Amino acid sequence: MSEYIFWAFSYVTLFITLIWVQMILVKDAKARKSSRNPLITIAVPVYNEEKGVGRTLESLFNLNYPKDKLQIIAVNHGSTDNSLEILRKYENKITIINLHRKAGDTKATAVNKALEIAEGEFFVEIDSDTTIENKDALLYLFPKLKMCPTSMACCIYCRISMTRLSGLSSMG
Repeated sequence: MSEYIFWAFSYVTLFITLIWVQMILVKDAKARKSSRNPLITIAVPVYNEEKGVGRTLESLFNLNYPKDKLQIIAVNHGSTDNSLEILRKYENKITIINLHRKAGDTKATAVNKALEIAEGEFFVEIDSDTTIENKDALLYLFPKLKMCPTSMACCIYCRISMTRLSGLSSMG
């Protein structure tokens, strides 16, 4: 009888120990997972994009990525439309830089201005008329970039609008 009590006690002890170890490992895994997400700076150079810049920013806010690990910098590069007013609607969520356009300035001028204040481990530039449709895009991309030493990655996704194509064919 004492042998049965010994084995029952051993199984119960082993069971409790396994549960305890699993709880510790799960807690550590969650902590490691949240610390693995690097700070990412996303630059949005804007020049006369009042029609698309709001959608672009909304797509960035809807990403499945920790909001405290995203730094979004919108650089208004001398827009003459309402782009700056649209950016100001989001000023509590993004950093806005307002540049005056000079002769010879290009989009690179705006991107370089964002780079000057970027704090992220990674730097992303997205056009102000572009949206990120896959909400998990950053979660897929950045772990792969961390695994291989590279200085740049380019992601291209193209969706062709049939109305735009039909408009092009009539231009001939």
